[in-house]
Amino acid sequence: MSANKASVPHRRLGIIILNYNGAGLTRRCVESVLEHTPSALDYSILVVDNGSRPEDRDALAPLGDDPRVQVVYSRNNLGFGGGHMFGLQFVRADYYLFLNSDCRFLGDAAGALVAFMDGHPSAGLASALSFDTGGQFQCTYHPAPNLAELLLGRAAMRRFQPARFPDRRRAPEHPIQTEVVTGATLFVRGQAFDELGGFDPFFFLYCEEEDLALRMREAGWEVWVVPEARIEHAGRGSTPRGMAYRREFFISFLYYLRKHHGFAGALAIRWFYVLKMLRRARRDRETLSLALFILRGAPAGESLRYSPGRQKAD
Repeated sequence: MSANKASVPHRRLGIIILNYNGAGLTRRCVESVLEHTPSALDYSILVVDNGSRPEDRDALAPLGDDPRVQVVYSRNNLGFGGGHMFGLQFVRADYYLFLNSDCRFLGDAAGALVAFMDGHPSAGLASALSFDTGGQFQCTYHPAPNLAELLLGRAAMRRFQPARFPDRRRAPEHPIQTEVVTGATLFVRGQAFDELGGFDPFFFLYCEEEDLALRMREAGWEVWVVPEARIEHAGRGSTPRGMAYRREFFISFLYYLRKHHGFAGALAIRWFYVLKMLRRARRDRETLSLALFILRGAPAGESLRYSPGRQKAD
């Protein structure tokens, strides 16, 4: 399925939600957006099914009965960045919100993010505040990955650079500028996102937000957290866990390091993780397996994107 981009209506905001075998979560996410977002905002919701099982794809179809919602289907699981880039051919907007399917709006989060970006023309990327299902604050921002933090720990780094390493236990009361915002709610300025060429398609499940945020800042755009925008994030609802996913993380993470920190920096952090895991290996054979995988450079050819049965929609 493809679209003629020129024929797609231009909106103030395009909200894109990926679905992968989680139609129940996706329906609840869409319902919360529709409930809390005023129609005066001029927005649309695009649900991208990312190669789900047939019964899960079919469960999404009723969402398209609402004129504000469009459902499109990818034959293959394109991953996080790839799925969103696939969806972007069906929507044009001043701003885009890439929203995890296990999120729910707490009030007019979209309107708050649009208003903030309108008032801060240097902001290219922003995120809402996140809370778990019990109402506890979840920190959605952090410094870009660096060797000093890995070696010394975040608490020690906060003593030397308190502005860069704020207290993550308390929700900020005012907008704060940061280095990285997590991927559950990535709110981007369309102009900035287009200038950067969107998501790097190499990343399949992890580190897309670190890569995007760093490229934003290198291009002169700012990254912010907006407390007026609030969402509930169930967490672990849209991505499974297990050894295959731990390996997938390091495939992305080591690529991110090579891309932005060069061979020497990537090698140093790679050995840091290898040695750290080898110390635990006597108690956990899976950790030994992961250490050896990282030692081999976390080869991209072993990514989940190439796993039989994980990609094709029937």
